[in-house]
Amino acid sequence: MFEDKKDNDVQQDIESTLVGSSRSRWSQRLLSWGVEGRGIIPVAPEDRTDTQYYKNFFLWFAWNVNILSFSAGTLGPVAFGLGVRDSCLVILFFNLLCALPPAYLTTWGPQLGLRQMVQARYSFGYFGVIIPCILNLIGMCGFCILNCILGGQTLSSVADGNLSWTVGIVVISIISLLVSFCGIKVIGWYERIAWIPVVIVFVIALGVGGKHIMAVPAAEPATAAAVLSFGSTIAGFVITYSPLSSDFTIYFRPDVSRVRLFLYSYIGFLLPIVTLQCLGAAVAASAPFVPAWDEGYAGGNVGGLLEAMLQPVGNFGKFLTVLLSLSVAGNIAPTLYSMCLNIQVFIPILYVVPRYIFSIVATAIVLPLAIVGSHRFYDTLTNFLGLIGYWANILLSESPVSPKKIAPMIIGELLHRAEASYTGSERRCLVAFYVLQLTGFVGLLIILLTGTFSPTVAKRHVCWLNFIMSWIISTISYSLLVGHSMDWEPPHGLCLTQAILVYSVPTLTACTTTALVIHVSVAINALLSPPSGVHFNWTPFLYVVPYIASGGTAALSLAIGLKDPDTVARRESEMYCNFENRTPSRVSSALVAGIMVLCLGIEVFVLVKLRKNWMHLRRKRDRQTIPLTLRVLAFSAVGCMAIVLGFVFVFNSYRGPALNLILGSVPLLAVLLFGTQQDILDSWFYLFRGKERPKTENLSLHYSNPSWMAPGTSRDPFIASYTGTEGQAY
Repeated sequence: MFEDKKDNDVQQDIESTLVGSSRSRWSQRLLSWGVEGRGIIPVAPEDRTDTQYYKNFFLWFAWNVNILSFSAGTLGPVAFGLGVRDSCLVILFFNLLCALPPAYLTTWGPQLGLRQMVQARYSFGYFGVIIPCILNLIGMCGFCILNCILGGQTLSSVADGNLSWTVGIVVISIISLLVSFCGIKVIGWYERIAWIPVVIVFVIALGVGGKHIMAVPAAEPATAAAVLSFGSTIAGFVITYSPLSSDFTIYFRPDVSRVRLFLYSYIGFLLPIVTLQCLGAAVAASAPFVPAWDEGYAGGNVGGLLEAMLQPVGNFGKFLTVLLSLSVAGNIAPTLYSMCLNIQVFIPILYVVPRYIFSIVATAIVLPLAIVGSHRFYDTLTNFLGLIGYWANILLSESPVSPKKIAPMIIGELLHRAEASYTGSERRCLVAFYVLQLTGFVGLLIILLTGTFSPTVAKRHVCWLNFIMSWIISTISYSLLVGHSMDWEPPHGLCLTQAILVYSVPTLTACTTTALVIHVSVAINALLSPPSGVHFNWTPFLYVVPYIASGGTAALSLAIGLKDPDTVARRESEMYCNFENRTPSRVSSALVAGIMVLCLGIEVFVLVKLRKNWMHLRRKRDRQTIPLTLRVLAFSAVGCMAIVLGFVFVFNSYRGPALNLILGSVPLLAVLLFGTQQDILDSWFYLFRGKERPKTENLSLHYSNPSWMAPGTSRDPFIASYTGTEGQAY
């Protein structure tokens, strides 16, 4: 909750908050170009000046004029066996009811100037809101995934299958990232025009295919179970807009009529959702009786169905299908925008990070998951919408809903669905492996963003940043198959990508770990003895060599994978894809083994130095150097042993779950060692206590100029990075 003592700080101009240091000159340039940097910082009343209230209608209208709304309507006949009439009645009445909460909540934005989930702090508390915030992030991520899949399907259908779904998903994600990156002004402009071509395409599709829709035979009478199941799915589609409703109205004037704003939002929800969902239900019910539609709809390919409807207009129909595929960007872009805000509510210390940074983070999360779920679209859609509707009422009803009742409901549903794909120890090991990897990913990402952007944390050296980033890449690499069951093969492109990363990332992490140890060694030498003469500048090599080494391994793996696609597979009971060909593993193992020998040798050298000069270092009263040096050495020793142990087994045909769990715990070890550094903990402590902490000078491995170093003494640039004037910290 934003208290009075915090308001004085957060109400300041956002540009001065984000670009106050030299390290953020690029942020200042982006802001000068009109990119929005404001995240969850409240908008002062004098800054709420927008009077173009009709933009709220076009935002929600364009947000829902896309093929996702169409595809949600197809679930009635396809997944629940309802006829056209019954499906349309369920769609109409459930939307009339469930569009009320999100439309009402949009009226609170101009009154408070707070984002929606920030408002929820007044109901749940400053930390209590984290739980619904996580659920909201899951919901928005799920909708982005569904939209990416649909856009990729539709683009692929235009190319007659010559373009993979994965390429289409990547194209849609990049377009959406560009729009969301720029902020609310660009999103508002985009949404005001994006709906026009999409409406034209749907009108043309209805015109050329209407005769088939009218000839649909009557279906069997609807059952109560089917009606309620489909109704809950429809409710999950629209009611989950509630946790982000105010995110887009905080710049409107506070004296705007709430009734007017409510009507703009309510009509903006109902008009596109009801119309397109009813159209989707009618077309899906007609598809089995139209051979061309049925062929295009094979495997639940909604994009293929729409392309088949537009076939009568020839090549112009392909152009129209491309427009339809791009329509999902109008939904993904504002959703990514709200995901950025939710991340800052979820991790409050990140409010100092510019909002657009999280657009990249959110896209990096959504893109691989969309590729993973693309070939099981209807399972993904029905499972997601059915599950996400469970928690939506929490934000609306607050106290009447007990977390003790909600949590078992959600957890039970997740376990039930997991049991359908995994059995016994395999499922438990797989879940544990993914939990370790994803927990490590989240923790490392928080550490990286805190260490990079927090004004109260000492500036980090590039070796430290490289080290954290390499382990983030590692966790992503091993988690690419999250959501895939053991009883079916992942897409070849995804499997090849993971196999390449699995064999190149160990080289990257080994190199960055060794670079960090070298960094520590040079720092210790600089502290103990004065540099003399001219020193060779090792710094660029420590930055670049890790990526050159891992890039070479990746290129070799890619060449082998393209030459012999059959060598890429996931073995039975394995947790990730790899190569049957042993060349990539042998090359990677040799590189890692050599790098680790070097790393351990440097560690021994540093430990000997510390042992011999312990009292001398203690007298210098540098409270950061020794503890952080020991952190680096502890991680590199344990991490090196785990990596070497893992690659001993690369030569074997089977790697057991125990080894995978050991390897999966290494990123979490990095979180525990480097996330508990004093300045990072202090930043979180002062944030939670509501106190302003004085800005930290560069800590850890920075030293005042020694007495033996006269002003103007020539120094190696690498050694200079540890001095008081140019110091960079861990």
